[in-house]
Amino acid sequence: MSSCDTGNLTRRVRGHLSGGMHQLQIDADNTIYKLNGIVVQIQSASRTISAAAAETTHGNADIRNGTDAQVSSLVTVTQIMSDLTEAVQQSEESARMASQHAHSASQVAADCGRVIGDVADFRNRLHHGRRTKYVDASPFELLEGRLRPGDSASLATAVTPALLTS
Repeated sequence: MSSCDTGNLTRRVRGHLSGGMHQLQIDADNTIYKLNGIVVQIQSASRTISAAAAETTHGNADIRNGTDAQVSSLVTVTQIMSDLTEAVQQSEESARMASQHAHSASQVAADCGRVIGDVADFRNRLHHGRRTKYVDASPFELLEGRLRPGDSASLATAVTPALLTS
């Protein structure tokens, strides 16, 4: 029993005892055997707990690294979304300006069409009336300034103001 006192649970009570001492020997050996089993279970549980703690620590590190990577990815995605929003806003502004330019160009084309129509009407009236040097002039020659509005008083009064200012 003194070896049990020092933590050695491998030794058994030796000798041939009789009567009550024999029963005490059997009980002491059984107690040592059971204590040894309890110590083995405690050691096994301790190793299991230690391994689980190590896995938990490793898992926490993985989670932290994963979280750091996710945060980094979210920052990158946020920057990309910000850049995309800015690009969409710039595209919207460009589309608005293009629409305004298209509207202005449409207005200019309509004005030119009216001027050319006025010039053609003037030419037809001259053609059915008296002939002058302006009758054979094309509307484009008039618009390009080859014939000046001051060249003829009748031409200057018949052409629209848009033609006079061009």
